[in-house]
Amino acid sequence: MKILKNILKGLFIALVLANVAIYITGNTHLYKGLSDTYFQGRLKPSVDNPDIFHTRTLKAGESFPWA
Repeated sequence: MKILKNILKGLFIALVLANVAIYITGNTHLYKGLSDTYFQGRLKPSVDNPDIFHTRTLKAGESFPWA
């Protein structure tokens, strides 16, 4: 029982440290990616991703011919 308790404590500490590292590095978009894909049963990107994640349209500027 003591071994199981130590394993669970180590796992909890690892999860807390991973969350702190994600927050400090500014990669909180990982949480949205997990909640909108893996936690809904999808295992890879799909054509529905533009509806889930923020997108924007980029307008082309002035074009120049190649030399």
